[in-house]
Amino acid sequence: MKLRNCIISVLVIVSLLFSQIAYADCDFKTGITPGPNKTFVYNEACHQKVGALVQDNQVKTQQVTDLTKAITLKDLAIKDSDKRAADWMNTSGTLEKRVQEVDKLESTNKFLYFGLGVLTTFLAAYGAAKLVNK
Repeated sequence: MKLRNCIISVLVIVSLLFSQIAYADCDFKTGITPGPNKTFVYNEACHQKVGALVQDNQVKTQQVTDLTKAITLKDLAIKDSDKRAADWMNTSGTLEKRVQEVDKLESTNKFLYFGLGVLTTFLAAYGAAKLVNK
């Protein structure tokens, strides 16, 4: 926000400098005379300076618009980067919980497989003993 105000202030000062240049090269007291229907007639030097001033003002207005748009996009990028960082933190925490759960299930499965192996061995030995004793 401070940067935007600073840029706008600089552009206003630059615009004022251009208007001072126009005033320096053109004597508005003698170079501009009232015309019919509330119009004004400019001499050649004032006409060129006023035209250059208006053109410079249009360029500065476009520059202010472009800079304002760039500042807005920068602000959005900062806001989005903060959101991305928060999302990454949430995702990272969720993934870590899932990895811990998978590790816990893996150790449980190891005990289960060992127990099933012992049970299978016992049943195989029991079945073999039944077959031999018949």
